[in-house]
Amino acid sequence: MTGGDGVHAPALALQGLQFGWRRKLPLQRQTEAAECGLACLAMVAGFHGHAVELSALRQRFALSMKGATLARLIEMADALGLASRPLRLELDELISLPRRASCIGT
Repeated sequence: MTGGDGVHAPALALQGLQFGWRRKLPLQRQTEAAECGLACLAMVAGFHGHAVELSALRQRFALSMKGATLARLIEMADALGLASRPLRLELDELISLPRRASCIGT
């Protein structure tokens, strides 16, 4: 399957996710199970104009084999100039969130 410009679908998927007319969400593929939070942080940072490679984040922020705690992710976001705050909600409450937060828990 190809896109309108003849680019194959897998190549389109690697370029980033496009949500209508808005900015693209740059995709970062994690290589270790424990770096899912770091990969998400890299994508959020990239979406907000802070282009950063996952490999650079790996070097800058050491992670354990268990990954990062929420507190550690907040610290890393702060270090990247991103404001963050923890929220607690039930899974069924995700439906009522604005679209920009609808990817939480996927």
